Amino acid sequence: MTLTTSSTSRRARFSNMAAAAALAVGLGYGAAAEAAPLTLDMSTTAGFAQTCKQLPRDARRLKSDDERIAWALCRDTDQTRRLITWATQNFKRIDHTPLPQVVAEVERQIDEVRREMAQTRQVLARIHLGERRSLQIAPGQWQMDLNGDGQMELWEKYFFAIPKRGLNHASWGLPRNDEAHIQRNYAPAAQIRIDQADVLWALSYHQFIEGLLTHVRAFDLDTKHWHLTLARPALLGQAHTLIGQGLETSDRMRHAVLAETDDEQEWIANPQQRQSVFPLVLDAEDFQTWREVMAEARATWQGEHLLPASRNARGLLGQFAPLCAEGQGLNVKQLYLKPPAKGTRIGSSGPLPDVSEACQAISSAKPASRLGEMAERAARSEAVGTKTLRHLYWVN
Repeated sequence: MTLTTSSTSRRARFSNMAAAAALAVGLGYGAAAEAAPLTLDMSTTAGFAQTCKQLPRDARRLKSDDERIAWALCRDTDQTRRLITWATQNFKRIDHTPLPQVVAEVERQIDEVRREMAQTRQVLARIHLGERRSLQIAPGQWQMDLNGDGQMELWEKYFFAIPKRGLNHASWGLPRNDEAHIQRNYAPAAQIRIDQADVLWALSYHQFIEGLLTHVRAFDLDTKHWHLTLARPALLGQAHTLIGQGLETSDRMRHAVLAETDDEQEWIANPQQRQSVFPLVLDAEDFQTWREVMAEARATWQGEHLLPASRNARGLLGQFAPLCAEGQGLNVKQLYLKPPAKGTRIGSSGPLPDVSEACQAISSAKPASRLGEMAERAARSEAVGTKTLRHLYWVN
């Protein structure tokens, strides 16, 4: 009895000592982790590679907004690398692969991109820098083997480099194996100090692209008859939400850029800022156009304004003419949230889908959208139109 009690007592003491040791180790690890945060360097080639290597794969383990920004940048660039590698390798064998198999592989790749973009989008949405500036980055230093051939050609080395500010956009193109072209048109050493407006710019791009890819995956392609079939109508609702969020984020970004009072290593600059590496110079008129187009786009996307899709419609939106009766317009939100029946075929020939539930009378309560008018006005003035379209492309 005495031996048993003694043994039990010793086991208890050892157990307590082990628990205390484990607690001490845990506290010591936590203190060390707090004392030694990750070193985040996104402004040099070696720093970028090391930063991406040390970041956790699980976004839930990120501890600060700076780490979230670095994680999103590493994730996006790596996704770009994997996409280029996949496309390059598959292009070599596309002529020897049955078309349905090619389509299936593309669909799988789109689904993978959507999943990854959703995770990155959620991380970006959590970043709230306020007036604080975050990491200093130099995209022209993010150099990697993009096509998976084990080498780094010149176009790969400068793939993420920013085009020089103020140049004619027609001269940019993608970086190619031409040192003179790159030095003439790109700024590999350009640096940006990230602020909240830059985070919103990245977030809006993620929302738009993910929304467009979700829209694409709502349909199946019949490679035999070359028509689309609405196979997953619920995805249209998801696409509508994502693109709508992108429009809202774009407007928040515009407000954030205009509110900035500093002027140092900017990405998108307001008319009072000069120290920007954004390829396009935005003046007060550009910001006004941005405001007007985004306001009309949001109103149209949310069904507050109707696309003029009546039979007498003219201009760029005239292609929608047979969809609605005279005097009606298309409620885009209604079309996405209550789409045609699953299995509806959409192609260059055959009857148009029945979208009568999304057709509503144009009235003062729901006026016709001005998007068509804006597009027509831009098309009539090549200089203004080109400037407006390229600016909105880059900004949004």
